[in-house]
Amino acid sequence: SRGRTVASRRERFVALMRLFSEPKMVRILLVALLLNFLHGVVTTFYPLFALEAGLSLSEVAILKTAHSLTNTFARPVAGEPIRFLGADRASYLSLALLAGLITILPSQNLFWVSFALMGAIGLMRAIVMVANTVAMADLDESRISRGTASGFYHSSKDLGSLSSPAVCGWVASAAGLGTMLVATPIVAAAAFFGVTALSSRRSAVSMKTVTPAT
Repeated sequence: SRGRTVASRRERFVALMRLFSEPKMVRILLVALLLNFLHGVVTTFYPLFALEAGLSLSEVAILKTAHSLTNTFARPVAGEPIRFLGADRASYLSLALLAGLITILPSQNLFWVSFALMGAIGLMRAIVMVANTVAMADLDESRISRGTASGFYHSSKDLGSLSSPAVCGWVASAAGLGTMLVATPIVAAAAFFGVTALSSRRSAVSMKTVTPAT
């Protein structure tokens, strides 16, 4: 019985290491983390900035509604850009645009421009969410347990939601809300693309190492 327990733990450990050594799984987890991190920036801190800038509570509510409605109703049609670009490319492009759009928000004084930006941010979020779901469905179950992958996927989403108020609150306290809204998405997106590029590069090197010469 003890031998079976040790073997079971070893198998779980091997499965866990295989999960984190799979570049596609790493990308899925990082996308989920960054998306929820940026979502916290938009839904928690931009309304505070907008109120501080002089918008009324009803105007802030309308801006949040624009974001939520676009995010919700764009999901059924988000499959089209994903079909055209592929899940990974759609995620990367939409995340880059999402981060860039957030950095523009503090500089806008016109309500209708802010309304359009919030709607566009909701659209980008919808595309990333659907693309990441497609990427999860395409995982090779012979290499990665679907249940384990799903658990870590949702944990990454929660980690993004947890880290966003902590990091952004600290930056906002030190540098101000406007500076935080510009700097934090840029730094977060740069870190994401840096880590994913490093992961892909390591995977390519490993593939060359294990592939026999012909």
